[in-house]
Amino acid sequence: MTNQQIFQLFSTLILAGLLFLPVSKIIWVMSVRRLQRKLLKGAKDQIPPDELEQEIHQRLERESQPQLKRTRFIALFLVLIFSYFFNSSLLGELYG
Repeated sequence: MTNQQIFQLFSTLILAGLLFLPVSKIIWVMSVRRLQRKLLKGAKDQIPPDELEQEIHQRLERESQPQLKRTRFIALFLVLIFSYFFNSSLLGELYG
């Protein structure tokens, strides 16, 4: 491996590492809010209004942990691909 390839590899991994937490947090918040809307829509007619908030909170607690695992998996691939293309563009490999 040449010095430029080593530099590109390390800079790609560093950028991916720095972007991983914010990107995974954004994706997780979006998926939990979508799940919250879905639960609210489905539970409005079936659960009495005084128990609605508590029931939705309990369901969100149960279903948010698998969402977090999926989110981290998706974020890993997203940031690796983005950082590779960003560094390739920055170093001029994509356009010659």
